[in-house]
Amino acid sequence: MNSLFATLLKRNFSTSSAKKTSVYLWTSMPTISPKGAAQISQQLQIPKGVPNRVAAFDNLDIQKLYVGLRASAAVSGDGKLYLFGSGNYGVLGQGTEKDAKFNKPVLVDYFVKRDKRVVDIAVGEYHSIALTDDGSVYTWGYGGKTGFFNWMYTQEVGALGHGDKKHHFTPKKVDFFEKNNIKVKSVQAGMYHCVALAEDGRLYLWGRGLYGVLGNGSNSYSLEPELNEELDILRKEEGEGKTIVKVDSADEYTGVLMKDGSYWVWGKNDRGQLGLGSGIGIDMVESESQPAQVVVEGGKVKNFATGMNTMLIQDEGDNVYKTGLKIDYTPKRFELDPGFAGSAIKGMQCGRKHYVLWNEDNKLLVWGNILKEKPENKTDGFGLHSGESLFEGGTIRDISMKYGIFGALIEHPETPSTPGL
Repeated sequence: MNSLFATLLKRNFSTSSAKKTSVYLWTSMPTISPKGAAQISQQLQIPKGVPNRVAAFDNLDIQKLYVGLRASAAVSGDGKLYLFGSGNYGVLGQGTEKDAKFNKPVLVDYFVKRDKRVVDIAVGEYHSIALTDDGSVYTWGYGGKTGFFNWMYTQEVGALGHGDKKHHFTPKKVDFFEKNNIKVKSVQAGMYHCVALAEDGRLYLWGRGLYGVLGNGSNSYSLEPELNEELDILRKEEGEGKTIVKVDSADEYTGVLMKDGSYWVWGKNDRGQLGLGSGIGIDMVESESQPAQVVVEGGKVKNFATGMNTMLIQDEGDNVYKTGLKIDYTPKRFELDPGFAGSAIKGMQCGRKHYVLWNEDNKLLVWGNILKEKPENKTDGFGLHSGESLFEGGTIRDISMKYGIFGALIEHPETPSTPGL
């Protein structure tokens, strides 16, 4: 096994810890839009505003959780991939084209049968993308529509990267990387596009190209992985400081963080989520078709998170900024609650109309109608909550959210005795 992926497995998928993981799922409250309600009803019947443990995950040793728009995924410590939720065009990887609904995690046995270990996963609206420990990429789901009337605006193309518009209802390797001797170390997915970061630091994108989401200076789509030449040139001209250390995608935009602390984004900017300013035409689906740098008051960026219509940015001084929702068109720093600020920030995530941060003391700061529980305190619109109270005494390992459904991966000394769904 390649040493890079052996290290990744050891770091992220170790099973030696005595702590067990549980998965909690919930949706926003008190109300959601009709569109949002339709999306959620097709996934799990989960409560609004109250994290609920799904007992079916308790003995699976889940180490990575990805909660999508309708379909979601989880990866176990031994590299098994489980999908759940709803989706047609084979997005759940079970070999069926018709709309499928799983209210419990279902194993994608394609990888087990071939002795492949999954180390990363992401899910779009009609496609899924997985990375295995040998650096190979697999996709499945909607491939697109053939025919002449595939106009630029509708772009009936999928995000599978196989060079055609065929649907695939089970995982299929993206041969482009193997043919070009490229090993991939992380993958991301937007609603209709995929992103892969190669071991050599180069970034590849493919899928639907509307709003400049592929970062290639146009709205053109790509049926196979395409090198982002702008970022490649940037690193060649400015050196190792422009090596990508993190990639994140949501909806129809992507962000990358560089080793030198610079942060770059591109894609859809209709809610000001890119943090580049409003400009003219923000209501006419403003977009950025090439990587553009986001500047924050604190200088270098330390971390960031993307969500539909929203974004969070943390600078090297641990100041945090939010953008999006037609409220903040450039990064706006907000005050951290005193009950939260005394401990290091452990992670942060964004949803459709939501922001969440959590720290090493197992405290959360929450903006938006995410939780029914009354906060301990409220500062600058963010409510302070306790992870122990919300998650049956457990410790937050990770939180996953991009749209309107929220998931938490929680560590317990032992599995909670009271079953959930």
